[in-house]
Amino acid sequence: MSESGQRTCDVGGNRRHTFAPIEVADVQTADAIPYAWQRWAVAQLVLGRSVQDVIADMTSHGLSAEASYAACIDLSSHPAVEVARWSAERLAKLESVLSMRQQLRDMTGVGSEVERRSGVSGREFMEDYYSANLPVVLTDVCDEWSAVNIWSPSYLARSIGSEPVEVMTGRDSD
Repeated sequence: MSESGQRTCDVGGNRRHTFAPIEVADVQTADAIPYAWQRWAVAQLVLGRSVQDVIADMTSHGLSAEASYAACIDLSSHPAVEVARWSAERLAKLESVLSMRQQLRDMTGVGSEVERRSGVSGREFMEDYYSANLPVVLTDVCDEWSAVNIWSPSYLARSIGSEPVEVMTGRDSD
C-alpha cells in the first residue's frame, strides 16, 4: 500500500491496477459481483490462489477491477472462508496420509489377490486384516445362517425384486 492509501496489484499479464482507498462497506459486493463469481472466487481462495490471481481472472472476464478487489478482500476475510481453508488443509493432510498408506501397501507386494480363509478368530481378524486394512474372504462365516439355504436368485426376485439396490464402485476415483 502506498502512502496515499492506494493499493496496486497485478491483474494479469503485464497489467497492474491501482485501487483507490476503499472501504469494503462502500461496495455492495452482492450487487456488484454476481453470486456465481463470488462462489468461484471463494473456491479459488480456499484452494490457496492469491487474491491478485483471482482478481486477474475476474477482470479478464469483464468484471470491474474495483468490485472484484472489494469482493475478494471481503470474501477472503469472511469467517466461513477461514473455516473452509482450515478444512481444506485438513483434507489435504488426510489425502496425504491416505496416499502414503497406499504407497506403503503397494511396496509390500500385496497383490490384487484377496486371501480366502476359514476358521479365523475374531482377534486374528482384527489384528491381521481389519486393523491392517487388508481384505480377506471369510469362507465359513455364513455356514450356519439360515439365509444361505433360503436366499437364491429366484427367492430374492420374488421377495424384493422391485427394490433398488445401491452398488458402490469406483471408490478410488473422484
